[in-house]
Amino acid sequence: MSTGNDKTYLHYFGIRHHGPGCAKALKAALEEIKPDVLLIECPADAEPALDLFLIDQVEPPLAIMLYNAKEPETTTFYPVASFSPEWIALKYAYEHGAAVIPMDLPAGAKLDQQRILENSGRSRSVHSFWDLLKHTGVAVPERWWDKTIEENDHPLEVFTAIETLMKEWRKAESETSEENLIREAHMRIQLRKAARKHKGKKLAVVCGAYHLPALHPEGTNKEDQQKLKGLKSTKMEANWIPWSYHRLSKSSGYGAGVEFPAYYRHIFEHGFSCPELLFAEMAVALRRQDINISSARVIDASDLAFSLAQIRRRNHPVLKDIREAAISTIAQNNKVVWELISKEVLVGSEFGNSGPYKERLPLERDFQQQLKYFRLTALVSRREAKFKKLDLRKEKHLQLSQFLNRLKILGVPFGTQSVKAQSAISSFAETWELEWEEDFQIGLMEAATLGNTIYSATRQKVLQDLSRKKELQELSTAVMRALLAGLEETLDALLGQLNQVASASEDLDVIIPAMSTLALASRYGDVRNFDSEPINRLVLGLIPRVCIGLPGLAANIKSQRATDVLSLYQTVFSAVGILKQENVDSNWEDCLFSTLENPMTHPHLSGYAARQLQERGAIDLSTLSSTMNYVFSHVSTSIYQAEWLEGFLTGGLMTLFYDPAILRSLNRFVADLPKEEFDSLLPILRRSFSDSSPVEKRRFLEQIKTVGTKITEVTPDTGPATIKLEDEMAPRLLREIFN
Repeated sequence: MSTGNDKTYLHYFGIRHHGPGCAKALKAALEEIKPDVLLIECPADAEPALDLFLIDQVEPPLAIMLYNAKEPETTTFYPVASFSPEWIALKYAYEHGAAVIPMDLPAGAKLDQQRILENSGRSRSVHSFWDLLKHTGVAVPERWWDKTIEENDHPLEVFTAIETLMKEWRKAESETSEENLIREAHMRIQLRKAARKHKGKKLAVVCGAYHLPALHPEGTNKEDQQKLKGLKSTKMEANWIPWSYHRLSKSSGYGAGVEFPAYYRHIFEHGFSCPELLFAEMAVALRRQDINISSARVIDASDLAFSLAQIRRRNHPVLKDIREAAISTIAQNNKVVWELISKEVLVGSEFGNSGPYKERLPLERDFQQQLKYFRLTALVSRREAKFKKLDLRKEKHLQLSQFLNRLKILGVPFGTQSVKAQSAISSFAETWELEWEEDFQIGLMEAATLGNTIYSATRQKVLQDLSRKKELQELSTAVMRALLAGLEETLDALLGQLNQVASASEDLDVIIPAMSTLALASRYGDVRNFDSEPINRLVLGLIPRVCIGLPGLAANIKSQRATDVLSLYQTVFSAVGILKQENVDSNWEDCLFSTLENPMTHPHLSGYAARQLQERGAIDLSTLSSTMNYVFSHVSTSIYQAEWLEGFLTGGLMTLFYDPAILRSLNRFVADLPKEEFDSLLPILRRSFSDSSPVEKRRFLEQIKTVGTKITEVTPDTGPATIKLEDEMAPRLLREIFN
């Protein structure tokens, strides 16, 4: 829509951000009216990036990154794609020499959040775009949109229809949010300023359709300045960076609202009348994955899409029709195949090129220098995968390991390690799989707001994230990651906050995993040449608390909870093994004795404690045999005995090989079980032996034959029968347990 005022002409184009239909209409409209100045809904502090924009040397998708090096958390992005109306406006300006003015509130503006909360009790009577169309009397919204927007050969009519619609939308709102009122006041001020400066020129306003009714410059600057009163602003730097379709999609977390960018590009380039092109792309994508798709299935998919559109009274297939047709014919209702199609053809893998703007960021230069130092430049440029074995005793290998770990902290996982490799904490050897993905470039650009080098950016990232970490496990993991990245100077801050949180916590379910992670981290001292003493001090301070509290967790609990508590015991056991200190061993043994001697301890944990104490030499085999004899002879319930055995056998059968008395106790327990109880306990008994290897089980059966007791077997056909262990039938019950 256009208005004339003192020979200055304002043309308003309300768009749907990243809408291909609006982009096509805008392109035609701009060519028709030929404006001299374009005002775009874009943060005002993006102006340096728009001045003399070398659009012919870049390729979308791109984004303007607005950042302040001192406040990296304020970084924002303004993405555009080839099908974005904003990109069409920029392209027109470049090709026709028109001026571009970003008119939205600066990204560095610090809104008074309290004021916004107090004045944003927004309650809409219209909840969605389609609701709005129905509210204005449109029976079938999709058909209205196709006819009015996508298939309209008169672009100015498109924007007149959109403005009329948006006026109804704003009327239907009971309130407008405070944030939008502030933004619109700023945009009106910029509009008046541009109209004065470019008097007698044609001005085109390109903004989100929602704002359109509020942007006519009636009223005064004084009224709008009042709305901006008290607004503070931070100076922001602006730079173009590459973006990707993945980041444009909703699922990537960057919230551009474009679920299927490649589909939008298709609509922009071909409209709705050529779905067969999409189906052909789907077939090609699957053939690249060695999934054979015949041409007949592509034709069937196209026919079905048009049939579905006709049934739904549409002129052309839309995404819903295309999706259903593809799932039915090309994917043949295979969810995995459809997800592959969706990712490759509808989301797409397009990646932008920021051309001459890339090298403006110091961090990018530092990254390239480090690639050259580690001889990885060619690997990145060719985007090949490669395995790299490192020996951390070599200085350059250690530096590469730290470099890769720093990139991971920055959200750029150039290198990955297997879980098995990561668990080998005492080894000087590391194996990395290196593979560069184009999307990592965006992560680097984001990291550039944190520092001028990979090291300084990573350090800042760790310290910045520290304020948001309130959980012990998060903090202990951060310590581990910082050590792997060679960021020892962040340890004081990390350990200080971790100690504060741990001191205030009484929850051993949280403290123990964190303590274990720290104990693991302390082992990196020798491998990675740092002083682990500060970490050791913190862990040694936690050990007594943990060992005093654990027996209480083991008492008066149900079997499901006992499984969780056993995991805590095993975690502490691992930490104790890593620390290898006499006072730690003493604390651990006191904990195990308290667990074993408490009659209210769950049998699973009592059995585990007995096994641990025997293996540590804190009790001898004779004492253990007496304990087992008591459990299997005097405790009344067989379920208690089975769970005690399950806890005792955690870790394998080796202890049982050395004491005939222990074997007799076990035999007696199994042999005395009535057939019905034996069957009911069989799952527990099988689980008890599940940690044992086949070799251990065979050896155990051989040991059983030498003991010389008798087993009474009950069968439905013959009743009770006594079998000597030397008999071939003797191990039958244990064989059944071993499955």
